[in-house]
Amino acid sequence: MTTINLKDFYAWYTHDEYIEVSDEVAAELKADKLYEAAYQRRTTRNKAQYSLDCDDGIEYSACLHEPTPQELLDRMELFVHLWNALNSLPEVQGVRVEAHLILGKSYRQIAREQGVDKSAVRHSVKSGKAAMRKYLKKFQFRLQVVLDIKEKLLEQKLLELSKVQRGLQEAIQKQKTLESYQLEINQALLKVFQSGNDLDLVEVQRYKDFINKLLVDISSQKVVVQNITKLLEIKRKEVNDVLKEKKVLEKPKENQQKKYYQEFEQYQRSELDDIATSRYMRA
Repeated sequence: MTTINLKDFYAWYTHDEYIEVSDEVAAELKADKLYEAAYQRRTTRNKAQYSLDCDDGIEYSACLHEPTPQELLDRMELFVHLWNALNSLPEVQGVRVEAHLILGKSYRQIAREQGVDKSAVRHSVKSGKAAMRKYLKKFQFRLQVVLDIKEKLLEQKLLELSKVQRGLQEAIQKQKTLESYQLEINQALLKVFQSGNDLDLVEVQRYKDFINKLLVDISSQKVVVQNITKLLEIKRKEVNDVLKEKKVLEKPKENQQKKYYQEFEQYQRSELDDIATSRYMRA
């Protein structure tokens, strides 16, 4: 286990908050922080903080960024994914998606060339794009197994908390019932004394014995309520701890997912252009 300071990873923490996480989670958080710092440096180096509408050469210099070997490998991998996604479509649908997205033809043009209705082409292209998105956007979080365990643990802790809450409500209700009985017996005994009739000592003693028993039961029930209240606080803390651990894992997942989709959107059009060029050369 590794102790981390949440203030180092989450901007909304204004004070130090130390928790223990597994070594794998700590390493993932540190790697994510290093990636964010590298991304900021890359943004500055490529002058991406400036508007591309400037006319002083910034746009030109930003566009001349030389890709690194890793970026070239990523581009090749995305190219393969796009190629497979496009070729995974049925032949007719693939031709229509290619004609509309890559060749820039309108639905009407494609329908005229194929001798079909425009609405059929529109529906085919729309469903084809959805199928490609489904094929391409397969995101896998490296710590998903750990996150799944935390989610199941959170569900278990919430069930335990709910059970303890119900138990506390029942215990409080039982205490109120006993106190209500005590009040009724006290009032009944008071009426006996105020009646002016000769007192039945046996009956009075029976009242007193019952009252004493109620007092013992009420005292015992108060202890039960106190114990369940303490247990409830423990269960609430357990839920909060699991929630905190779950959030620690959700941030790297969110950042990795954001990075994945940003890279996909960045290369999508250029890779589709490459596919169109390759198919044209092959034809």
